Amino acid sequence: MYLSLNWLKDFVDIPQSIDPEELGLKLTTHTVEIDGIKKQAEKLDGVVVGEILDIKKHPNADKLTIAQVDVGETKPRQIIFGQMLKIEIGQKMPVALAPTTLPDNKKIEKTELRGEISEGMLCLDQELGLSKQGISAHFFDKSVKNGTSIIKALGLDDVIFEVDNKSITNRPDLWSHYGMAREISAFLNIKFKRLKNTIPPTPLYQGGNTIPPTPLYQGGNTIPPTPLYQGGNTIPPTPLYQG
Repeated sequence: MYLSLNWLKDFVDIPQSIDPEELGLKLTTHTVEIDGIKKQAEKLDGVVVGEILDIKKHPNADKLTIAQVDVGETKPRQIIFGQMLKIEIGQKMPVALAPTTLPDNKKIEKTELRGEISEGMLCLDQELGLSKQGISAHFFDKSVKNGTSIIKALGLDDVIFEVDNKSITNRPDLWSHYGMAREISAFLNIKFKRLKNTIPPTPLYQGGNTIPPTPLYQGGNTIPPTPLYQGGNTIPPTPLYQG
């Protein structure tokens, strides 16, 4: 089971003085075993949203392509890439700005490849730790501003706790962020933000031969209640099996 720190904070105000490592230790001590803690934004500070402005073949390498990429700076960056994915002009995708280090510990430096300068790297999901399988890249909507940190663009400013499931098999009340936040509020002695009950009361069926129709959902935020059948007609006894 995975827990999002941001999601937990929707239900409990965890003091800033308690960092994720300390919270993980307290969870292990009081309630559940934490197998791991992952900071999603770790080593992503140098990765931003970049827009492909121009593409041309590398003059000295058949399998390399040169792109001019707008990364929100005063002038575009020149980036050389291979043929792992089909990239088109106008697309927006994650760009690692040299110099930086990616989550897989790959160091990105300004370098020269076959006589052409490359000032960064177009990033695959796998290189950013966003996916473990296949080959893919994240393409952003046109409305996302060039140069925006992907931490902000993808909502990655979060910490993920990995819970050992066998430590909560006997605690179904902890099988959700809501339940885990309630537990945290208890051992930290801080206020728990309870969910407000916005579900309308269900009308009861009081008998008769006609069961009231179930109203149809026609859009909006409120789903109409379903009436409950409370009796009226007598249910006959089940006959014995005659063979």
